[in-house]
Amino acid sequence: MSNNDLNQKYPTGEGQNEEQNPATNPSKAKKVKKEKQKKQVREKATKVKTKAKAANKRTVDGYRKRMSQRFFAILRSISDKFEQLFINNKFAVIISLVAALVLFFTANQFGYLGIFNKSGEIITDIPVTQNYDKENYVVEGLPDYADMTLIGDDSVISMTKSLHEYDVYVNLEGLTPGEHTVDLQVKNINANLTAQLNPARVKVTIMPKVSATFPISSQIINEQNLESGKTLDNVVLAQNDITLRGAQKDLDTIAYVKAMVDANDVNASVEENQSKEIDGRAKIVAFDANGNAITSVVATPTSVDYTATLASVPTKYVDVKVVFTGTPADGKAIESYELDKQSVTVVGSDREALNKLQFVEVEVDVTGYSDTVTIPANITLPQINGISRVVPQSVSVTVKFGAAETKTFQGVNINYSGIGDGLSATATSNIKVDITVTGTKETLAGITADDFNVSIDLSNLSAGVHTVPLKVSGPSIVQYTYSPKQIEVNIVSSQ
Repeated sequence: MSNNDLNQKYPTGEGQNEEQNPATNPSKAKKVKKEKQKKQVREKATKVKTKAKAANKRTVDGYRKRMSQRFFAILRSISDKFEQLFINNKFAVIISLVAALVLFFTANQFGYLGIFNKSGEIITDIPVTQNYDKENYVVEGLPDYADMTLIGDDSVISMTKSLHEYDVYVNLEGLTPGEHTVDLQVKNINANLTAQLNPARVKVTIMPKVSATFPISSQIINEQNLESGKTLDNVVLAQNDITLRGAQKDLDTIAYVKAMVDANDVNASVEENQSKEIDGRAKIVAFDANGNAITSVVATPTSVDYTATLASVPTKYVDVKVVFTGTPADGKAIESYELDKQSVTVVGSDREALNKLQFVEVEVDVTGYSDTVTIPANITLPQINGISRVVPQSVSVTVKFGAAETKTFQGVNINYSGIGDGLSATATSNIKVDITVTGTKETLAGITADDFNVSIDLSNLSAGVHTVPLKVSGPSIVQYTYSPKQIEVNIVSSQ
Protein backbone atom coordinates (compact mmCIF):
# COMPACT_ATOMS: atom_id res chain seq x y z
CA MET A 1 0.00 0.00 0.00
CA SER A 2 1.47 3.40 -1.02
CA ASN A 3 1.55 6.46 1.08
CA ASN A 4 -1.08 8.07 -1.11
CA ASP A 5 -3.41 5.17 -0.46
CA LEU A 6 -2.80 5.43 3.25
CA ASN A 7 -3.43 9.13 3.16
CA GLN A 8 -6.70 8.56 1.40
CA LYS A 9 -7.79 5.83 3.93
CA TYR A 10 -6.61 7.73 6.97
CA PRO A 11 -6.77 11.51 6.19
CA THR A 12 -5.12 13.63 8.80
CA GLY A 13 -7.45 15.07 11.41
CA GLU A 14 -10.41 12.79 10.64
CA GLY A 15 -11.00 10.57 13.70
CA GLN A 16 -7.34 9.89 14.44
CA ASN A 17 -4.22 11.56 15.52
CA GLU A 18 -1.02 11.65 13.56
CA GLU A 19 0.53 8.67 15.33
CA GLN A 20 -2.37 6.43 14.27
CA ASN A 21 -2.07 7.32 10.59
CA PRO A 22 0.06 4.73 8.70
CA ALA A 23 0.86 7.31 6.08
CA THR A 24 2.71 9.45 8.59
CA ASN A 25 3.86 6.53 10.85
CA PRO A 26 6.24 4.01 9.14
CA SER A 27 6.19 1.52 12.07
CA LYS A 28 2.43 1.33 11.93
CA ALA A 29 2.53 0.65 8.20
CA LYS A 30 4.96 -2.24 8.71
CA LYS A 31 2.67 -3.78 11.37
CA VAL A 32 -0.34 -3.65 9.07
CA LYS A 33 1.63 -5.39 6.37
CA LYS A 34 2.63 -8.26 8.71
CA GLU A 35 -0.94 -8.82 9.80
CA LYS A 36 -2.04 -9.10 6.19
CA GLN A 37 0.66 -11.71 5.51
CA LYS A 38 -0.39 -13.78 8.57
CA LYS A 39 -4.00 -13.72 7.39
CA GLN A 40 -2.99 -15.05 3.99
CA VAL A 41 -1.01 -17.93 5.64
CA ARG A 42 -3.98 -18.90 7.82
CA GLU A 43 -6.30 -18.97 4.84
CA LYS A 44 -3.93 -21.31 2.95
CA ALA A 45 -3.64 -23.64 6.02
CA THR A 46 -7.41 -23.81 6.34
CA LYS A 47 -7.77 -24.82 2.69
CA VAL A 48 -5.16 -27.59 3.14
CA LYS A 49 -6.95 -28.99 6.25
CA THR A 50 -10.30 -28.96 4.49
CA LYS A 51 -8.91 -30.93 1.56
CA ALA A 52 -7.25 -33.45 3.96
CA LYS A 53 -10.51 -34.02 5.88
CA ALA A 54 -12.41 -34.59 2.68
CA ALA A 55 -9.83 -37.12 1.50
CA ASN A 56 -9.83 -38.92 4.87
CA LYS A 57 -13.64 -39.10 4.91
CA ARG A 58 -13.64 -40.68 1.49
CA THR A 59 -11.07 -43.26 2.72
CA VAL A 60 -13.07 -44.14 5.91
CA ASP A 61 -16.34 -44.37 4.04
CA GLY A 62 -14.75 -46.73 1.57
CA TYR A 63 -13.34 -48.92 4.38
CA ARG A 64 -16.69 -49.08 6.17
CA LYS A 65 -18.44 -50.02 2.98
CA ARG A 66 -15.98 -52.84 2.30
CA MET A 67 -16.23 -54.18 5.91
CA SER A 68 -20.02 -54.04 5.79
CA GLN A 69 -20.08 -56.01 2.58
CA ARG A 70 -17.70 -58.63 4.07
CA PHE A 71 -19.75 -58.92 7.32
CA PHE A 72 -23.02 -59.48 5.51
CA ALA A 73 -21.33 -62.08 3.32
CA ILE A 74 -20.16 -63.99 6.45
CA LEU A 75 -23.61 -63.65 8.05
CA ARG A 76 -25.29 -65.07 4.94
CA SER A 77 -22.83 -68.00 5.03
CA ILE A 78 -23.56 -68.74 8.75
CA SER A 79 -27.28 -68.44 8.15
CA ASP A 80 -27.07 -70.98 5.35
CA LYS A 81 -25.16 -73.38 7.64
CA PHE A 82 -27.70 -73.06 10.51
CA GLU A 83 -30.54 -73.55 8.07
CA GLN A 84 -28.96 -76.82 6.98
CA LEU A 85 -28.39 -77.90 10.65
CA PHE A 86 -31.93 -77.17 11.84
CA ILE A 87 -33.30 -79.23 8.97
CA ASN A 88 -31.55 -82.12 10.84
CA ASN A 89 -34.03 -83.33 13.58
CA LYS A 90 -31.31 -84.79 15.80
CA PHE A 91 -29.49 -81.46 16.07
CA ALA A 92 -32.73 -79.63 16.85
CA VAL A 93 -33.43 -82.02 19.75
CA ILE A 94 -29.95 -81.47 21.21
CA ILE A 95 -30.29 -77.68 21.02
CA SER A 96 -33.70 -77.83 22.73
CA LEU A 97 -32.35 -80.04 25.54
CA VAL A 98 -29.41 -77.70 26.22
CA ALA A 99 -31.72 -74.69 26.34
CA ALA A 100 -34.07 -76.48 28.77
CA LEU A 101 -31.20 -77.40 31.11
CA VAL A 102 -29.90 -73.83 31.13
CA LEU A 103 -33.35 -72.52 32.01
CA PHE A 104 -33.81 -75.17 34.75
CA PHE A 105 -30.54 -74.46 36.58
CA THR A 106 -31.00 -70.72 36.24
CA ALA A 107 -34.47 -70.92 37.78
CA ASN A 108 -33.23 -73.07 40.68
CA GLN A 109 -30.33 -70.76 41.36
CA PHE A 110 -32.57 -67.72 41.52
CA GLY A 111 -35.01 -69.67 43.67
CA TYR A 112 -32.35 -70.32 46.37
CA LEU A 113 -31.47 -66.66 46.32
CA GLY A 114 -34.96 -65.83 47.52
CA ILE A 115 -36.61 -65.01 44.17
CA PHE A 116 -39.99 -66.53 43.29
CA ASN A 117 -41.42 -65.72 46.78
CA LYS A 118 -39.08 -68.04 48.70
CA SER A 119 -37.91 -67.17 52.24
CA GLY A 120 -36.21 -68.84 55.19
CA GLU A 121 -36.98 -69.23 58.90
CA ILE A 122 -35.07 -70.89 61.76
CA ILE A 123 -36.76 -73.12 64.35
CA THR A 124 -34.54 -73.51 67.42
CA ASP A 125 -34.17 -76.11 70.18
CA ILE A 126 -35.94 -79.01 68.49
CA PRO A 127 -35.59 -82.21 70.58
CA VAL A 128 -33.49 -84.84 68.82
CA THR A 129 -34.95 -88.36 68.85
CA GLN A 130 -32.15 -90.84 69.52
CA ASN A 131 -32.77 -94.23 67.98
CA TYR A 132 -30.51 -96.91 69.47
CA ASP A 133 -30.57 -99.78 71.97
CA LYS A 134 -30.51 -97.82 75.24
CA GLU A 135 -30.78 -100.99 77.28
CA ASN A 136 -27.40 -102.33 76.20
CA TYR A 137 -25.42 -99.33 74.94
CA VAL A 138 -24.26 -95.88 76.04
CA VAL A 139 -23.69 -93.19 73.39
CA GLU A 140 -21.60 -90.06 73.86
CA GLY A 141 -21.69 -87.06 71.54
CA LEU A 142 -25.39 -87.03 70.68
CA PRO A 143 -27.02 -83.58 70.88
CA ASP A 144 -30.23 -83.24 72.85
CA TYR A 145 -31.47 -80.39 70.65
CA ALA A 146 -30.91 -79.06 67.12
CA ASP A 147 -31.90 -76.01 65.07
CA MET A 148 -33.65 -76.30 61.70
CA THR A 149 -33.81 -73.74 58.88
CA LEU A 150 -36.83 -74.05 56.57
CA ILE A 151 -36.57 -72.57 53.06
CA GLY A 152 -39.63 -72.14 50.88
CA ASP A 153 -42.92 -70.30 50.57
CA ASP A 154 -43.97 -68.30 53.65
CA SER A 155 -47.40 -69.88 53.85
CA VAL A 156 -46.00 -73.42 53.71
CA ILE A 157 -43.44 -72.60 56.43
CA SER A 158 -46.16 -71.17 58.69
CA MET A 159 -48.36 -74.23 58.19
CA THR A 160 -45.42 -76.58 58.94
CA LYS A 161 -44.63 -74.73 62.17
CA SER A 162 -48.22 -74.73 63.38
CA LEU A 163 -48.80 -78.44 62.65
CA HIS A 164 -45.48 -79.39 64.31
CA GLU A 165 -45.46 -82.84 62.72
CA TYR A 166 -41.76 -82.83 61.86
CA ASP A 167 -39.27 -84.99 63.75
CA VAL A 168 -35.50 -84.49 63.97
CA TYR A 169 -33.73 -87.75 64.70
CA VAL A 170 -30.48 -89.68 64.51
CA ASN A 171 -30.51 -93.38 63.74
CA LEU A 172 -27.71 -95.49 65.22
CA GLU A 173 -29.34 -98.87 64.78
CA GLY A 174 -26.99 -101.42 63.26
CA LEU A 175 -23.82 -99.52 64.22
CA THR A 176 -21.15 -101.38 66.19
CA PRO A 177 -19.35 -100.08 69.32
CA GLY A 178 -16.73 -97.46 68.52
CA GLU A 179 -16.58 -94.00 66.96
CA HIS A 180 -18.92 -93.03 64.12
CA THR A 181 -19.85 -89.88 62.21
CA VAL A 182 -23.61 -89.78 61.69
CA ASP A 183 -26.06 -87.39 60.03
CA LEU A 184 -29.04 -85.81 61.75
CA GLN A 185 -32.21 -86.32 59.73
CA VAL A 186 -35.70 -84.84 59.60
CA LYS A 187 -38.99 -86.38 58.53
CA ASN A 188 -42.59 -85.25 58.02
CA ILE A 189 -41.52 -82.06 56.22
CA ASN A 190 -43.59 -80.65 53.33
CA ALA A 191 -42.08 -81.68 49.98
CA ASN A 192 -42.06 -78.03 48.85
CA LEU A 193 -39.70 -77.04 51.66
CA THR A 194 -35.96 -77.46 52.04
CA ALA A 195 -34.76 -78.23 55.60
CA GLN A 196 -31.23 -77.58 56.84
CA LEU A 197 -30.18 -78.86 60.30
CA ASN A 198 -27.61 -77.45 62.71
CA PRO A 199 -25.70 -79.50 63.64
CA ALA A 200 -26.11 -81.52 60.47
CA ARG A 201 -23.51 -84.14 61.38
CA VAL A 202 -22.04 -85.29 64.71
CA LYS A 203 -19.29 -87.60 65.90
CA VAL A 204 -20.49 -90.18 68.43
CA THR A 205 -18.93 -92.93 70.51
CA ILE A 206 -20.94 -96.10 71.10
CA MET A 207 -20.01 -98.12 74.20
CA PRO A 208 -21.54 -101.33 75.55
CA LYS A 209 -23.10 -101.20 79.01
CA VAL A 210 -21.52 -103.33 81.74
CA SER A 211 -22.56 -104.00 85.34
CA ALA A 212 -20.63 -103.85 88.61
CA THR A 213 -21.52 -104.17 92.30
CA PHE A 214 -20.59 -101.49 94.85
CA PRO A 215 -21.02 -101.22 98.64
CA ILE A 216 -23.46 -98.55 99.80
CA SER A 217 -23.80 -96.46 102.95
CA SER A 218 -26.44 -94.00 104.08
CA GLN A 219 -26.27 -90.22 104.00
CA ILE A 220 -28.94 -88.01 105.54
CA ILE A 221 -29.74 -84.88 103.54
CA ASN A 222 -31.91 -81.84 104.31
CA GLU A 223 -31.97 -82.67 108.03
CA GLN A 224 -31.89 -78.93 108.72
CA ASN A 225 -35.45 -78.83 107.38
CA LEU A 226 -36.76 -80.97 110.24
CA GLU A 227 -38.72 -79.24 112.98
CA SER A 228 -36.54 -77.53 115.59
CA GLY A 229 -35.09 -79.98 118.10
CA LYS A 230 -35.77 -83.06 115.97
CA THR A 231 -33.05 -85.29 114.58
CA LEU A 232 -32.82 -88.30 112.30
CA ASP A 233 -30.34 -91.00 113.28
CA ASN A 234 -29.48 -94.70 113.35
CA VAL A 235 -30.19 -95.35 109.67
CA VAL A 236 -30.22 -99.05 108.73
CA LEU A 237 -30.35 -99.99 105.04
CA ALA A 238 -32.20 -103.06 103.79
CA GLN A 239 -29.13 -104.05 101.71
CA ASN A 240 -25.42 -103.33 101.87
CA ASP A 241 -24.52 -103.26 98.17
CA ILE A 242 -26.02 -102.25 94.85
CA THR A 243 -25.57 -103.07 91.14
CA LEU A 244 -24.70 -100.17 88.86
CA ARG A 245 -24.84 -100.32 85.07
CA GLY A 246 -23.13 -98.05 82.55
CA ALA A 247 -20.08 -97.62 80.35
CA GLN A 248 -16.89 -99.10 81.79
CA LYS A 249 -15.14 -95.72 81.81
CA ASP A 250 -17.97 -94.25 83.93
CA LEU A 251 -17.95 -97.15 86.38
CA ASP A 252 -14.20 -96.65 86.79
CA THR A 253 -14.74 -93.10 88.09
CA ILE A 254 -17.02 -94.18 90.97
CA ALA A 255 -15.42 -93.50 94.36
CA TYR A 256 -18.39 -94.30 96.61
CA VAL A 257 -22.14 -94.89 96.48
CA LYS A 258 -24.67 -93.40 98.89
CA ALA A 259 -28.28 -94.15 99.78
CA MET A 260 -29.67 -90.62 100.20
CA VAL A 261 -32.09 -90.49 103.14
CA ASP A 262 -34.06 -87.29 102.55
CA ALA A 263 -35.42 -85.67 105.71
CA ASN A 264 -37.92 -83.77 103.54
CA ASP A 265 -39.74 -87.08 103.08
CA VAL A 266 -40.19 -87.58 106.84
CA ASN A 267 -43.71 -86.64 107.92
CA ALA A 268 -43.80 -88.32 111.33
CA SER A 269 -43.97 -86.35 114.58
CA VAL A 270 -42.44 -87.13 117.97
CA GLU A 271 -42.88 -85.77 121.49
CA GLU A 272 -40.09 -83.81 123.20
CA ASN A 273 -37.36 -86.02 124.71
CA GLN A 274 -38.90 -88.99 122.91
CA SER A 275 -37.92 -91.00 119.84
CA LYS A 276 -39.57 -93.35 117.37
CA GLU A 277 -38.58 -95.60 114.49
CA ILE A 278 -39.58 -94.59 110.97
CA ASP A 279 -39.04 -96.14 107.54
CA GLY A 280 -38.76 -94.99 103.94
CA ARG A 281 -36.88 -95.38 100.67
CA ALA A 282 -33.49 -93.83 99.89
CA LYS A 283 -32.36 -92.92 96.37
CA ILE A 284 -29.05 -94.41 95.18
CA VAL A 285 -26.43 -91.91 93.96
CA ALA A 286 -22.86 -92.64 92.82
CA PHE A 287 -20.10 -90.06 93.38
CA ASP A 288 -16.61 -89.50 91.99
CA ALA A 289 -13.54 -88.67 94.09
CA ASN A 290 -14.42 -84.95 94.07
CA GLY A 291 -17.90 -85.52 95.45
CA ASN A 292 -19.68 -84.96 92.13
CA ALA A 293 -22.73 -87.10 91.35
CA ILE A 294 -22.27 -89.43 88.36
CA THR A 295 -25.50 -89.34 86.35
CA SER A 296 -24.36 -91.58 83.49
CA VAL A 297 -24.75 -94.80 85.52
CA VAL A 298 -28.02 -96.42 86.58
CA ALA A 299 -28.61 -98.30 89.83
CA THR A 300 -30.67 -101.48 89.99
CA PRO A 301 -32.83 -100.92 91.96
CA THR A 302 -32.78 -97.11 91.89
CA SER A 303 -33.66 -96.88 95.63
CA VAL A 304 -33.53 -99.06 98.74
CA ASP A 305 -35.59 -99.41 101.93
CA TYR A 306 -34.31 -98.05 105.24
CA THR A 307 -35.30 -97.62 108.88
CA ALA A 308 -34.19 -94.72 111.09
CA THR A 309 -34.78 -93.13 114.48
CA LEU A 310 -36.58 -89.80 114.69
CA ALA A 311 -35.94 -88.10 118.04
CA SER A 312 -36.64 -84.82 119.81
CA VAL A 313 -33.56 -83.81 121.86
CA PRO A 314 -31.63 -80.62 122.80
CA THR A 315 -29.76 -79.13 119.82
CA LYS A 316 -27.63 -76.10 118.97
CA TYR A 317 -26.53 -74.50 115.70
CA VAL A 318 -22.79 -73.77 115.59
CA ASP A 319 -20.38 -72.49 112.94
CA VAL A 320 -18.03 -74.74 110.98
CA LYS A 321 -14.32 -73.87 111.15
CA VAL A 322 -12.10 -75.18 108.34
CA VAL A 323 -8.62 -76.46 109.23
CA PHE A 324 -6.44 -77.08 106.18
CA THR A 325 -3.78 -79.77 106.25
CA GLY A 326 -1.16 -80.88 103.75
CA THR A 327 0.74 -78.84 101.17
CA PRO A 328 -0.63 -77.76 97.76
CA ALA A 329 1.30 -78.36 94.53
CA ASP A 330 4.58 -76.49 94.04
CA GLY A 331 4.10 -72.79 93.44
CA LYS A 332 0.48 -72.87 94.59
CA ALA A 333 -1.30 -71.60 97.69
CA ILE A 334 -4.89 -71.47 98.91
CA GLU A 335 -6.55 -68.33 97.55
CA SER A 336 -10.06 -68.78 98.94
CA TYR A 337 -12.55 -71.41 100.03
CA GLU A 338 -16.30 -71.81 100.38
CA LEU A 339 -18.39 -74.16 102.52
CA ASP A 340 -21.64 -75.62 101.26
CA LYS A 341 -22.90 -75.30 104.87
CA GLN A 342 -21.72 -72.51 107.14
CA SER A 343 -23.33 -73.98 110.27
CA VAL A 344 -24.46 -77.38 111.52
CA THR A 345 -26.65 -78.80 114.25
CA VAL A 346 -25.00 -80.34 117.30
CA VAL A 347 -27.13 -82.84 119.20
CA GLY A 348 -26.69 -83.70 122.86
CA SER A 349 -28.37 -84.59 126.12
CA ASP A 350 -26.80 -81.80 128.20
CA ARG A 351 -28.00 -78.27 127.47
CA GLU A 352 -25.11 -76.69 129.43
CA ALA A 353 -22.54 -78.63 127.42
CA LEU A 354 -24.16 -77.48 124.18
CA ASN A 355 -24.15 -73.85 125.31
CA LYS A 356 -20.37 -73.95 125.86
CA LEU A 357 -19.68 -75.20 122.32
CA GLN A 358 -19.01 -72.32 119.88
CA PHE A 359 -17.89 -74.14 116.72
CA VAL A 360 -16.91 -77.49 115.25
CA GLU A 361 -13.89 -78.17 113.06
CA VAL A 362 -13.53 -79.91 109.72
CA GLU A 363 -10.11 -80.94 108.40
CA VAL A 364 -9.48 -80.54 104.66
CA ASP A 365 -6.37 -82.10 103.12
CA VAL A 366 -5.12 -80.02 100.14
CA THR A 367 -2.00 -82.08 99.42
CA GLY A 368 -0.97 -81.86 95.76
CA TYR A 369 -3.90 -79.75 94.53
CA SER A 370 -3.35 -76.86 92.10
CA ASP A 371 -6.75 -76.23 90.49
CA THR A 372 -10.13 -75.43 92.00
CA VAL A 373 -11.54 -78.53 93.68
CA THR A 374 -14.50 -79.50 95.87
CA ILE A 375 -13.47 -81.74 98.76
CA PRO A 376 -15.92 -83.63 100.99
CA ALA A 377 -14.82 -83.69 104.64
CA ASN A 378 -16.17 -85.17 107.86
CA ILE A 379 -16.89 -82.90 110.82
CA THR A 380 -14.79 -83.51 113.91
CA LEU A 381 -17.03 -83.64 116.98
CA PRO A 382 -15.30 -82.55 120.22
CA GLN A 383 -15.06 -85.13 122.99
CA ILE A 384 -17.40 -83.43 125.46
CA ASN A 385 -19.76 -85.24 127.80
CA GLY A 386 -23.38 -84.52 126.93
CA ILE A 387 -22.69 -84.01 123.18
CA SER A 388 -23.51 -87.02 121.05
CA ARG A 389 -23.41 -86.11 117.34
CA VAL A 390 -23.55 -83.45 114.67
CA VAL A 391 -25.98 -83.03 111.76
CA PRO A 392 -24.96 -83.26 108.99
CA GLN A 393 -21.88 -85.35 109.61
CA SER A 394 -19.94 -83.95 106.64
CA VAL A 395 -19.67 -80.83 104.51
CA SER A 396 -18.15 -79.99 101.13
CA VAL A 397 -15.42 -77.37 100.84
CA THR A 398 -14.63 -75.77 97.46
CA VAL A 399 -11.02 -74.59 97.46
CA LYS A 400 -9.48 -72.19 94.91
CA PHE A 401 -5.71 -71.96 94.43
CA GLY A 402 -3.45 -69.15 93.22
CA ALA A 403 0.22 -68.28 92.79
CA ALA A 404 2.24 -68.65 96.01
CA GLU A 405 4.33 -65.88 97.58
CA THR A 406 6.22 -65.67 100.89
CA LYS A 407 6.39 -63.17 103.73
CA THR A 408 8.50 -63.27 106.92
CA PHE A 409 7.56 -61.95 110.37
CA GLN A 410 10.67 -61.44 112.52
CA GLY A 411 11.02 -61.23 116.28
CA VAL A 412 7.66 -62.71 117.31
CA ASN A 413 7.33 -62.93 121.10
CA ILE A 414 7.03 -66.27 122.93
CA ASN A 415 4.19 -66.96 125.39
CA TYR A 416 4.79 -69.17 128.46
CA SER A 417 2.02 -71.46 129.68
CA GLY A 418 1.50 -74.24 132.22
CA ILE A 419 4.18 -73.21 134.70
CA GLY A 420 3.62 -74.61 138.18
CA ASP A 421 2.69 -72.62 141.27
CA GLY A 422 5.61 -70.90 142.98
CA LEU A 423 7.79 -71.14 139.85
CA SER A 424 8.94 -68.63 137.25
CA ALA A 425 10.72 -69.15 133.93
CA THR A 426 13.02 -67.15 131.70
CA ALA A 427 14.84 -67.99 128.49
CA THR A 428 18.56 -68.51 128.88
CA SER A 429 19.06 -66.07 126.00
CA ASN A 430 17.02 -63.28 124.43
CA ILE A 431 15.40 -65.43 121.75
CA LYS A 432 12.53 -64.42 119.50
CA VAL A 433 10.94 -66.39 116.68
CA ASP A 434 10.93 -65.74 112.94
CA ILE A 435 7.90 -67.05 111.00
CA THR A 436 7.96 -67.44 107.20
CA VAL A 437 4.47 -67.56 105.71
CA THR A 438 3.47 -68.87 102.24
CA GLY A 439 0.19 -67.79 100.65
CA THR A 440 -1.30 -65.80 97.81
CA LYS A 441 -0.54 -62.09 97.53
CA GLU A 442 -4.07 -61.13 98.59
CA THR A 443 -4.04 -63.46 101.62
CA LEU A 444 -0.63 -62.30 102.85
CA ALA A 445 -1.73 -58.67 102.63
CA GLY A 446 -4.33 -59.31 105.33
CA ILE A 447 -2.11 -61.27 107.76
CA THR A 448 0.03 -59.79 110.55
CA ALA A 449 2.31 -61.22 113.24
CA ASP A 450 -0.57 -60.94 115.72
CA ASP A 451 -2.37 -63.72 113.81
CA PHE A 452 0.22 -66.20 115.11
CA ASN A 453 0.61 -67.55 118.63
CA VAL A 454 4.08 -68.79 119.63
CA SER A 455 4.16 -70.64 122.96
CA ILE A 456 5.96 -73.18 125.11
CA ASP A 457 4.26 -75.56 127.53
CA LEU A 458 6.02 -75.75 130.90
CA SER A 459 3.52 -78.12 132.51
CA ASN A 460 5.02 -80.67 134.91
CA LEU A 461 8.49 -79.10 134.69
CA SER A 462 10.42 -78.54 137.91
CA ALA A 463 13.07 -75.96 138.73
CA GLY A 464 16.15 -76.14 136.53
CA VAL A 465 17.25 -75.64 132.93
CA HIS A 466 15.06 -77.32 130.31
CA THR A 467 14.98 -77.49 126.49
CA VAL A 468 11.36 -77.00 125.46
CA PRO A 469 9.84 -77.31 121.94
CA LEU A 470 8.02 -74.31 120.49
CA LYS A 471 4.39 -74.50 119.41
CA VAL A 472 3.12 -72.14 116.71
CA SER A 473 -0.49 -71.76 115.62
CA GLY A 474 -1.90 -69.47 112.94
CA PRO A 475 -4.37 -69.22 110.04
CA SER A 476 -4.70 -72.59 108.32
CA ILE A 477 -5.29 -70.95 104.93
CA VAL A 478 -1.51 -70.32 104.74
CA GLN A 479 1.53 -72.55 105.12
CA TYR A 480 4.22 -71.44 107.56
CA THR A 481 7.54 -72.47 109.03
CA TYR A 482 9.36 -71.03 112.03
CA SER A 483 12.77 -70.87 113.61
CA PRO A 484 14.05 -71.88 116.12
CA LYS A 485 12.09 -75.05 116.84
CA GLN A 486 12.97 -75.12 120.55
CA ILE A 487 14.45 -72.91 123.24
CA GLU A 488 16.26 -73.35 126.54
CA VAL A 489 14.51 -72.02 129.65
CA ASN A 490 15.56 -71.72 133.26
CA ILE A 491 12.82 -72.44 135.80
CA VAL A 492 13.40 -71.12 139.29
CA SER A 493 11.43 -71.04 142.50
CA SER A 494 9.80 -67.70 143.13
CA GLN A 495 9.40 -68.34 146.88
